[in-house]
Amino acid sequence: MIDDLREVFKDSDFIKTIFPDYNGEYENIIVKEKYEMYPEIQYPMCTIEEIDNSNATRYKDDSGEFASNLGYQFDISCEQSENITAQQNVRRVATIINTYLQGDRYHCLDRIGGLAIKPSISDNNVKTGYLRYNCVVRHDNNTIYRRY
Repeated sequence: MIDDLREVFKDSDFIKTIFPDYNGEYENIIVKEKYEMYPEIQYPMCTIEEIDNSNATRYKDDSGEFASNLGYQFDISCEQSENITAQQNVRRVATIINTYLQGDRYHCLDRIGGLAIKPSISDNNVKTGYLRYNCVVRHDNNTIYRRY
């Protein structure tokens, strides 16, 4: 998923379908796992954290459990640019991520709640937004099932 999102932000044609005025401001976005040992901090930045990985007890057959409940949280941190506020940048990046995740490859990821945006404690110019998604993934072929 990390590599897929890196490619999405390099695809300005995809982003221009969402924001026709896009001028490449997210091409160098950092997309990485949360809690790296020596993290590179640069804005805009998106970290991905697995927040749930539990038994999917509704999905069993004769061989036992064959799927897991998975939950992901995306932390999107942006600073103010010349023309766009930090909060607007967070919303734009979140829209790009959500649009991609609702596409063909990940369309069964179910978004939980809305986008929550909070100011950074250490830098007034930085805001962080949080998106959460969940799903059920089959172990043998990585098929994603949507939870209802």
